[in-house]
Amino acid sequence: NPLAGHGLHVVGPLAAGRPDIPIVLQETWSLGSRERADVDRLVRDHANVTFRAFDPRPGMVFRDAKVLLVPHEVDNGPRTVLEAQANGLPIIASDLPDLAEAVGAGGLVVPADAAPDLWIRAVAQVWDDPGLLMNLSDRARVHAGRPEVRPERVASRFGALVDRLVLDGLDI
Repeated sequence: NPLAGHGLHVVGPLAAGRPDIPIVLQETWSLGSRERADVDRLVRDHANVTFRAFDPRPGMVFRDAKVLLVPHEVDNGPRTVLEAQANGLPIIASDLPDLAEAVGAGGLVVPADAAPDLWIRAVAQVWDDPGLLMNLSDRARVHAGRPEVRPERVASRFGALVDRLVLDGLDI
């Protein structure tokens, strides 16, 4: 989602520095008026930036993407990283611990506090090298298929945790 905490500050410099790269900002939940104004400004100021409203069909989100940019300033492991990698998309993300773990070998990490030019270089590195793009794409698919993130394993582990909480008499 194109929010300040998700690294929106990288988009303008990237769009200006690489006008040949189409950038799509994908809404994943409703933006507030201030956030939407920031997005509208980027779209207005950069011909290569597009905004797409929320789409509940996951396949449509990544339909024409080559790379997922995740310059988050918050340390998390967003589900979108796994979804993108399952679709063969390499990730370029902040090097925050949980995020870097989510990316694994299926992408590149950039220091979270890096200046926009480092983000531009990382994107250019992947975008301009078809061999690297393909290699990272293959690694992304492998990383997304690892056993610990398979739905049946996650559901089983969650169920076991709930069972243990209930058996221990804890309210959930």
